[in-house]
Amino acid sequence: IVGNATTPFNLAVNADARETSAIDGNVDFSVFHGSTDAPPVDVEARGAGLLVSGLDYPSFTDEYYSVPATNYTLDIRASGQTEIVASFVADLSGLANGVATVFASGLLNGTPSFGLFAALTDGTVVAFPAEAALPTLVINEVDYDQPGADNAEFIEILNVGDETVSLNGVEIALFNGGTNEIYSTTKLNDVELKSGEYYVVCYGNNTAEYCNQTVASGVQNGAPDGVQLLFNGEVIDAISYEGTLAGVAEGTGTSAADSNTEADVSLSRSPNGVDTDNNDNDFILACFSPGAENNTSLSCTAVTDSAMVQIIHN
Repeated sequence: IVGNATTPFNLAVNADARETSAIDGNVDFSVFHGSTDAPPVDVEARGAGLLVSGLDYPSFTDEYYSVPATNYTLDIRASGQTEIVASFVADLSGLANGVATVFASGLLNGTPSFGLFAALTDGTVVAFPAEAALPTLVINEVDYDQPGADNAEFIEILNVGDETVSLNGVEIALFNGGTNEIYSTTKLNDVELKSGEYYVVCYGNNTAEYCNQTVASGVQNGAPDGVQLLFNGEVIDAISYEGTLAGVAEGTGTSAADSNTEADVSLSRSPNGVDTDNNDNDFILACFSPGAENNTSLSCTAVTDSAMVQIIHN
């Protein structure tokens, strides 16, 4: 409000504003910090690196940034910090040869809430949508080796969050440690997984009743190999087993190894569902429990199919 010291009205003008991009085909943009309760910020374009460092309120960047006209995810951090405050999806694909002022507005701790916008040269203002939160899923158990023929392979997923999540867009990627490349990818069925529910993907010849989804191919036996859980291409969780597979392991790969001499055992997250982002801390060899809370014992009694059945809600 004009003249009101509590809720003042001000105009910020960029004296160096431009109307066309300096590089043909690119998009040029400046950044303005307009959030009154936000600290100085760093802005990083995921995959393209740091764009803005230490921008404080109410300031423009000293320069324009020229980038290809495509989609970006912009991560906002308090200056010098590693924790991401907010992430936004910036679709610049239709702005080739154009110019924009990207600006933050709203409050981190209040109403209206913090948002990221782009003001175009024709006066149009575009709101960048916040990036969807990653599903609260972990790889909870992996059984890739059995005595004799591997006919009981599975990977168990657990929803460790408080809310129901959809498995739409979630997939499992299996990595070959010899080449460090994906050898199998499986999209999970589009079902709803309630808080605390398990989802068991069975591989190879495993058609047990506890299987929620089956895949014809098998899971490799390591030294090392790895598994990633992804949502729309972004890694949610991962495990490297029988050693550390670079680029796949969380922290150090688990030194635990599945057994081809002892039946009914698996690599199990211990404690159940707890993720410290270090595979070697998080997984042990224990009695298998597909579709149920993990064991910590190696004194195994054969698990019947019926004991592991759970209902997954469509």
